[in-house]
Amino acid sequence: MTIKMPKLKKAKGDAWKLFSIYIRLRDAIETTESMEDVVCCTCGRTYPAFGAGCAQAGHYTPGRKNAILFDERGCHAQCFNCNFRLKGNPIKYRRFMIAKHGEEITTEIESNSFKTVKISVPDLMDLQEEIKVKTNILRNTFREMNY
Repeated sequence: MTIKMPKLKKAKGDAWKLFSIYIRLRDAIETTESMEDVVCCTCGRTYPAFGAGCAQAGHYTPGRKNAILFDERGCHAQCFNCNFRLKGNPIKYRRFMIAKHGEEITTEIESNSFKTVKISVPDLMDLQEEIKVKTNILRNTFREMNY
């Protein structure tokens, strides 16, 4: 029996959905010590991490190139207003990045945003499994610490 591989677009979309959940969960735990609410990295307001009106996983650098798309260091919880309407709120996001990751990492992510990286369906399938594991570890660790 052979396993049918999904198309690249579907595999990328599925990986992104899981990655977005992971980022919002990671940042919710870090910013509010809960799995329900998260603080926007650029405006500082609190939003639901999931469900209606929830925060998004916003990239520091614009575009969805493969070199930075799944880089955890350059993706953080952002509200819809900052991420979409303010196009990432770049000045405040850069300040946040430098404060959180330092100038060197911030500059590295900026440089990587211009790189083109080819990503395959098997790579994306592996990434999906890795993200699932990391998400489960986050959830379990949080639950253990709060019992």
